[in-house]
Amino acid sequence: AKNEEWVLLGLLKNMVRARLTPRDDGRTVDVQFLRFGIGWLRIPAPAAAKGVLETTYLDDTLRVSRGDKGNLFVLVRDG
Repeated sequence: AKNEEWVLLGLLKNMVRARLTPRDDGRTVDVQFLRFGIGWLRIPAPAAAKGVLETTYLDDTLRVSRGDKGNLFVLVRDG
């Protein structure tokens, strides 16, 4: 999985790459971060950079998930 966002009024791009492994419950995935990036700088993620996401709402265009640290993620499908 890959996520990118522009920050500082579009001057700088943040990015993250991760491997998502679904659990058997159909709602939860284990997340292993692989690489972080800020602007041109790319940093390999340490093995300890991992977490869990639980999907709390899902339809054709929207996914709402909560991370194991309490973060809320709202994802909208492109296109």
